[in-house]
Amino acid sequence: MNNVQRPIFLVGCPSSGTTLVQSIIDAHPNISCGQETDFLVECQKIVSGKYWNKLKYYDSEPEYWHQKIADFFSSFKMDFAQKYGKKRWADKTPSYTPHLDFICKVFPNCQIIHIIRDGRDVVKSHRNRWGYKSALKATYIWREYITVAREFGKTLPTDQYLEIRYEDMVKEPETNAKLMLEYLEEAWVPEVLQYNESSSHNKPSGYAKYTQERRKKSQENSLIYRSQVGKGKNLDPFLKSILHFQADGLMKELGYL
Repeated sequence: MNNVQRPIFLVGCPSSGTTLVQSIIDAHPNISCGQETDFLVECQKIVSGKYWNKLKYYDSEPEYWHQKIADFFSSFKMDFAQKYGKKRWADKTPSYTPHLDFICKVFPNCQIIHIIRDGRDVVKSHRNRWGYKSALKATYIWREYITVAREFGKTLPTDQYLEIRYEDMVKEPETNAKLMLEYLEEAWVPEVLQYNESSSHNKPSGYAKYTQERRKKSQENSLIYRSQVGKGKNLDPFLKSILHFQADGLMKELGYL
């Protein structure tokens, strides 16, 4: 199969390191990610719910609309990629994680990279960035997103679903970046680990400033830093108890406990 024709979807619970992986992938000379899109979830309503109740009368099956959605989405993603001289597009949108079944109906040959991070660190990140309410919500979302993605991943061939741990990525960036690119059937280029210097990298708005401030606070010089690993061990007792109630079994299964 020609990998150039295979879309790439980067998914995972928000604050799991999806933007870091997006930055690495987007710095590759063949791949363009762009910003998060979100609206494929809305497109799903075309073949379900109130929209399908209207559109089904046009003597068409859901597969017809899947192709229409794919054609539209691919057209602007490829137009953007070609502006940067790239041949292939990727998309990083965490909200697509529980909708991978629909994503694969629209793009049956896509490749998925699922980024997983310690739930305590994810909840801590939500608490610091978006407040207590977001952290409480994250205790549930973390379990749901990972469970749904992993269960769906089991139904896919090995060339279509890959799991990457955030902790592994920041501890051994080159090893894990090579693993991702091998999975994507793309050549290794060291520049992906220096994505801030890449002229073809479309940097996510605000991300560079945010990470620069966090590196300075942690007194780290490396672009890909480890200081956020294990921060959730100091999660406040109430959030920690809620997370354990929600996801203790999954935390143990993944080796975080």
